[in-house]
Amino acid sequence: MGIALDAFPETSFQNIFEGVVAGISDPDDRSLVDVRLDIGVPLIATITSNARQALALAQGTRIYAMIKSISISLGTCVAPRQSGSSCQDD
Repeated sequence: MGIALDAFPETSFQNIFEGVVAGISDPDDRSLVDVRLDIGVPLIATITSNARQALALAQGTRIYAMIKSISISLGTCVAPRQSGSSCQDD
């Protein structure tokens, strides 16, 4: 998955959705960041801290989510890394 600030008409990504950054979670190690996106449905993208800084992402930033279908996993539990919780049956 990729995040862009502008639409790219010539790309290998065939699934491009316009949306907005709904929130950002910084894990303790600060190497990766969970970016919560709203593209009409909730979506979480994990990117590097460097990518977040380079794109100046913040809540409310308009973005384009570029998704390769192979990168999608479906599930009923979303557990942010920094929470220490996991997706397990209770």
